[in-house]
Amino acid sequence: MQHFYSSSLVVCMLLAANLPIIAATTQNTFSVTASTVGKCTISANELAFNTTIPTPIVIIPEATGTLVIFCSSDGQGEVSLSQGAGIGASCADRRMTPAAGGEGFLKYQLYRDQGGSTIFGDGVTCGATQLFDTSTGYVYVYGRLIAPQSPAPGLYSDTITATITF
Repeated sequence: MQHFYSSSLVVCMLLAANLPIIAATTQNTFSVTASTVGKCTISANELAFNTTIPTPIVIIPEATGTLVIFCSSDGQGEVSLSQGAGIGASCADRRMTPAAGGEGFLKYQLYRDQGGSTIFGDGVTCGATQLFDTSTGYVYVYGRLIAPQSPAPGLYSDTITATITF
């Protein structure tokens, strides 16, 4: 009788091996999200008064600079210019300082328009900011030395920070 049970067990195992295996499955879902923001970059060329300027300054030398702005989306933005790094400067009274570290300063102003009627401001304390269309990418800055003044002969410079808000 024991032989019958062992044979039956072998037959059952062989039959079970041919049966299809039924697997259980389950599913779930998940979200995929992303958040994007617009991006703008700005670069500026040097605004240089390219001529030798006799002192005392009686004729107002002028120069033009360009801010190149590239934005990832179309719309409007706003450009502001800092007062500069010159000692005692404000955006109403910008000042270049001697490159050699000497004393004194050279007064100048930055304007939004070529005629010099609107000071290019810092967006906080004085002047006016400049609106721009993000698809065009150019904003012009017009510079003028202030006359009369009598700075010491030498090379003068200042650093302006251009800020864009979009």
